[in-house]
Amino acid sequence: MSISKSGTTAILEKRFMKFFHISVMLLILTMSQGGLANDFKTIQQQLSEAYRFDFLDVREQYQLTRFNLRGIQPRALSDQADFSGVDFLRQFPSLSQETPLFQLSELSTTHHQDRIHQQYATTHLSIPVRGSDIRIHRDSSGRLGSINGQSVAISPRLAGFASQWGSEAELDQSRVSAPQLLSYAAAELDIPSRFMTVTRSQTEWVNEAPNLRQTFDVTVGGNNMRVLLEFDAITGDLLKVDNRIHLHQPVDKMVGYQ
Repeated sequence: MSISKSGTTAILEKRFMKFFHISVMLLILTMSQGGLANDFKTIQQQLSEAYRFDFLDVREQYQLTRFNLRGIQPRALSDQADFSGVDFLRQFPSLSQETPLFQLSELSTTHHQDRIHQQYATTHLSIPVRGSDIRIHRDSSGRLGSINGQSVAISPRLAGFASQWGSEAELDQSRVSAPQLLSYAAAELDIPSRFMTVTRSQTEWVNEAPNLRQTFDVTVGGNNMRVLLEFDAITGDLLKVDNRIHLHQPVDKMVGYQ
């Protein structure tokens, strides 16, 4: 079967347009990646201009800003030598990722071998955003020594979702209670709730969905089984069941289960 000249031209034009679209997409991707690399190069340059470091590493990985800064010393003698870690981070918004709704908040402080270790996360209504985890390390006099961890950019969708609640009391009224969530899981997994023991629970804002995620580490039947349960804390939907440890016994064969 022969193809007319006009038909051949149409095919060539179609192929050219397909190639053109692919080329444009690759160019945009390359430029965006190059721009991202330049952004982080700029952050490192800004850090280096104001401070000296024994070690400096800032990079983007898996949609997180990962950083490790050690031996932090201000270049200007007039700067405070005991500059707090939070004040330091807030000079560089790409590291702290604060917004009008989400703030950098301290989760815990521990003391170990004359060192002070503080854990921070980006939070709203005292609930952290999944992925945000910043550790600030100071000596016993309060002098800043090192900072490491990761920061998460808050998506516009999460900001819009979380803005529905202006207080912890409002949010608590919208959430499904922990006992009710565990009751849902027991029914879903066909496990009597009296055999489920919660060893750890955590509530987090999640960027991707977005939603408020309630997580439980649960042991079943005398530690014969450990599972991670994840729920949408607002709707009560069971989103994930992850077997952590399963010691050779199916749930319905464990001693005392019947």
